[in-house]
Amino acid sequence: MKIAIVGDFSVYNSKSLRDFIYECNNGKDIFFLQDENKAIEKLSTV
Repeated sequence: MKIAIVGDFSVYNSKSLRDFIYECNNGKDIFFLQDENKAIEKLSTV
């Protein structure tokens, strides 16, 4: 199962959160993205 979380995460200054988002975005199942179109594109890839 894949999940995309859409929003503007640049407002958060936590290094831990930035590292978590980075690691998730380099994986295959969890993605933090800035807009819905990118989320749909990412979720539709196999």
